[in-house]
This record gives sequence, structure tokens and C-alpha cells, in this order.
Amino acid sequence: MIEYGLLIRLITQNHLKRKQKAISVMVWAGITAYHKTSLVFFKKDQTVNKKVYLNLLKKKLKPWGQKKFGREQFSTRFSTSPQI
Repeated sequence: MIEYGLLIRLITQNHLKRKQKAISVMVWAGITAYHKTSLVFFKKDQTVNKKVYLNLLKKKLKPWGQKKFGREQFSTRFSTSPQI
């Protein structure tokens, strides 16, 4: 283990270069007061447009909702999170 002070000196004196590349992941999930869906991971570099999103809702959310709520009606509310 390297001492913190030494690490700072190495970085500031360019003896040690720090590289970090962020990884991007796009995930969709659904939650209710008592249930949660499985996570859906999108393919790398996949564009999520209207067609892709509606297909996701049709193939993932609708069957999940029918299984959890049976004949009860359920509604959806959409929220987006800003990219970090």
C-alpha cells in the first residue's frame, strides 16, 4: 500500500499518470409500492427511440404487470434521470 502523501507527490510531479475512462450503461427498471421489475440492460451503443421503448413496454412491462396485478388495472408513470 502506497502512502497518500507519496501518491500525491507522484501524481503532481507527473511520475504517475492517472487515467480513468467512465463506463456507460443504460438500464430500465420499473417499481411500485410493493413490487419491482427485473432490470433491462440495453446493448452498448443502442439508441433507445420511440420504437425501441414501446417494444420494451410491450414485451417486458405489460406481461410483468399482468402477472403481478392480474385483472386489476395498473398505470405507468415515466421519469427520467439526468445523465451523470
